Amino acid sequence: MKTLVFSDVHGHYEEFMLALEHARYSDQDRLIGLGDYIDYGSQSRQVLDFLVSAQTLNPACLWLRGNHENILLDAIARNSRGSFLQWEGSLMGHTTLKSYEAPPLASDDIAGYLRSVFPPEHLELLEKTVETHEENGYFYTHMPMYRGNLITIHGHEHRNKPGFGWHVISLGIEGGVAVLDLDNLMIHTDEGLEFQVDRERLNAKYGNSFKG
Repeated sequence: MKTLVFSDVHGHYEEFMLALEHARYSDQDRLIGLGDYIDYGSQSRQVLDFLVSAQTLNPACLWLRGNHENILLDAIARNSRGSFLQWEGSLMGHTTLKSYEAPPLASDDIAGYLRSVFPPEHLELLEKTVETHEENGYFYTHMPMYRGNLITIHGHEHRNKPGFGWHVISLGIEGGVAVLDLDNLMIHTDEGLEFQVDRERLNAKYGNSFKG
C-alpha cells in the first residue's frame, strides 16, 4: 500500500485520473487530499464521487479542506448570501453547480439550496474535511502562511511545537494535477512528468505552484 498525496484538482477529474494512473494508484493505496477538489473544472461532481468511493475502499484516506471548500461550507453553515456569491463568482463555484446540473438560485435560503444540490454523501465528505494533519513528521495543509513560529490557516493559528521538525506538504502544480508518492518522494503529473524531490524540500511549495 502506497501513500499518495494530491491537491488542487479543481474539478479536473480526467487529469486527476491520469496523474493517479502515472503514480500506479490502486484502490488499496491511501490517498491524502490537501483540498480544493472543486470549482474551475467541469467535473467537480465526478471528483467528489471518486473521493467518496476511495474512502469507502480504504477508510484510511484523509481529506483536508481548501479555501474553496471552506467558503462553500461557510455559505451553508451561516446561510450566507455573501459567501455564496463569492464562491459562485470569483471562486468559479458556478462550474461546480453546473456539474450537478443545479437550477438557478431562486430564494434567500442559501443553505437549503446548496443542500438540495449536493448529494448527502458529498456534503458529509466536505463537512468532515480537516484543516491540518500531523503524522510521522509531516504537517499536511492546503496553503500555509508563516508568521514566526505560527502557521495561520483559514484564520486559525497553529503553533510549531518545540522539537517537532515539520516537513510541510502543500502540493500543487500550476496548470495541472500532481500526485506525490510519499514513500518514494516522487511527483507524478497528469502529463506523465516525474520529479524526484528531497524530503527537506517539501517545504518549498507555496500557493498553487510547486517550486521543486
